[in-house]
Amino acid sequence: MKHKTKNISVIGFMLVLLMSTANASSRWYSDEQIQQGKKLFTENCQTCHGENAKGTKDWKQADKDGKYPPPPLNGNAHAWHHSMGVLRRTIREGGISLGGSMPSFKEKLDDKQVDAVISYFQSQWNDKIYQGWAERNLPKKQKALLTKKSLQNSKDAKPVAIEKNDSSSRITTLLEKMVAGTPIGKPEKTPLSNLFQVKLGNDYVYLSADGRYLFSGNMIDLKTQKNLSGERKAKDIRALIAAFPDKNKITFAAEGEEKATISVFTDTS
Repeated sequence: MKHKTKNISVIGFMLVLLMSTANASSRWYSDEQIQQGKKLFTENCQTCHGENAKGTKDWKQADKDGKYPPPPLNGNAHAWHHSMGVLRRTIREGGISLGGSMPSFKEKLDDKQVDAVISYFQSQWNDKIYQGWAERNLPKKQKALLTKKSLQNSKDAKPVAIEKNDSSSRITTLLEKMVAGTPIGKPEKTPLSNLFQVKLGNDYVYLSADGRYLFSGNMIDLKTQKNLSGERKAKDIRALIAAFPDKNKITFAAEGEEKATISVFTDTS
């Protein structure tokens, strides 16, 4: 049994991202923001969250009052599960009103400075962690920035992005108008020639080839008795589980032959 100490909170977005080296040119922020954020982090956050956002030594252990010390922000804790909106709100509002100990910084940092701080500790995230966050939590207003930046999975990989004038975008045009603000994925082919599977938020729907008709629910192959929708969701879940670093897991190895694994998620905060 693999015991992983975090919950998953995800929002998808319509981009095909391939991995590359961790640097500002492949992420939403600039080198200038990182440098500004590092200075602000050192002045306002480092005392609690540690140098390079590594967190306190025993951050998983509650104190005598039942409160947990400041966690690391370098990708080793749950910060990468949160959207930009949640990260910004946490910095601005703090956590005292919720029973935590983090103070509010809304009187000390303006919106640009808050983003700079976020850019700094996100620059500590490795590519796998950042991709897991970006694919699900990046705000819509920043998608256009990433489409111009290549994220390569290997030295031989070619960057891929969905262009506004390609067929897949035309298929989702009406859907985008209907659910403005909801992340929409790239249409994928199904066994039916004129029906495409599209990720809408965290679920899947089906669109006709002209983008006019939408079907919700599960697609089931009665011949093989397979839930094709369920299989696609399971693939997403496996990718999320694989994104967790081994050092964030408590693993109980099987005695003898391993036949299966069970992953248990908890979030003590």
